[in-house]
Amino acid sequence: MRLMIDMSRLCKNGSITIWSMRLLEGLRLNEHINKKDIILVCSTDIYSSVKEKYPEFKTIIPFERKGFIWKNRITTIHSIFMWRHLSRTFAPDAILSTNPTSFMLLVKSPVITTIFHDLKDLKTYTGLSYWNVRFVFLVALLKSKRIIAISNFVKKDILRVYPFVSNRRIEVIYNSINIPKSNWKRKILPFDYILYVSTLLKYKNLLTLLKAFYAIKDKINHKLVIIGRESPYWRDILLPYIVENHMEGRIIHVAEHISDEALAAYYQGASLFVHPSLHEGFGYTPIEAAMFEIPVLTNKSTALYETTMGLLNYYEPAADSNALAEKIISVLQNPPSRIELHNIAERYKCQYDVIKQAEMIYKQSTPPHTRI
Repeated sequence: MRLMIDMSRLCKNGSITIWSMRLLEGLRLNEHINKKDIILVCSTDIYSSVKEKYPEFKTIIPFERKGFIWKNRITTIHSIFMWRHLSRTFAPDAILSTNPTSFMLLVKSPVITTIFHDLKDLKTYTGLSYWNVRFVFLVALLKSKRIIAISNFVKKDILRVYPFVSNRRIEVIYNSINIPKSNWKRKILPFDYILYVSTLLKYKNLLTLLKAFYAIKDKINHKLVIIGRESPYWRDILLPYIVENHMEGRIIHVAEHISDEALAAYYQGASLFVHPSLHEGFGYTPIEAAMFEIPVLTNKSTALYETTMGLLNYYEPAADSNALAEKIISVLQNPPSRIELHNIAERYKCQYDVIKQAEMIYKQSTPPHTRI
């Protein structure tokens, strides 16, 4: 069985790239899957790292012909025809697209499966960008024989926006999570801190966290550590708020890329992890944090309550900084017991095991009669 996995639009350290790497790890560790029949179609951003980390799989760069690479500036029309070329050249039995695309328009593969991580772009984009995304989602849904949603929330969102899609075509397979290990012998920071790890975008609701922290900063000794690459929203909205409220000495921003080992150390040393996001198709960082057996505080919006299985600390409403501030104080003063935290971590490790989740995706993506 020849399975082609489309990773041609992924960038380094993106959330779907992380999802894809965990999928590859699960496939690599599964002794029942023939690695030689899996073809990875990678973007130039991730090609070298994927090829080095997963030599078991055949790895190619798309849109390469006679030594010429069109990189990321190719047009949609070029992409559509080049995907037809790739499907004819390698003749896969199935194609797994790691996110929705319109590039498969002319592909005649027997089975195309598309992963839908969320539909948030339909809520955040406007004008031409909105209609472009809506078209891409529509083409992906029409071309895909099978659809995988990463949560029931995402499945319901698809059925709401595109009611012509049959409920039976959508399978819910949750993300996998494997936490990095750390060999740090001491705390990575010499003070108590509250931790946030995610992108610095508006929908992540970090401004609510900053307002909550400002309200309680004189009641606690903790600093707030924010790990995430700098963004326009950080520069234009979040950083000015920090400066205006004289919180520069209490907030640490880690903007540079850090190793998995260092990230694990940040998790392990935190007194509390807070994830205030307003929109998540899954939301892996609060689960990842809980796997390190530290207290986690999030909200019940979108997929978060479903994927965290109701096991964490929650505040409501999600955009209410006062509610968040009160809950932060409450959790810091009355944290869950070590046994409680350990049991939560073990449940997540079982539920989101990389081998188990990858096998479910593999089976869903491939025709039964072609599996080895």
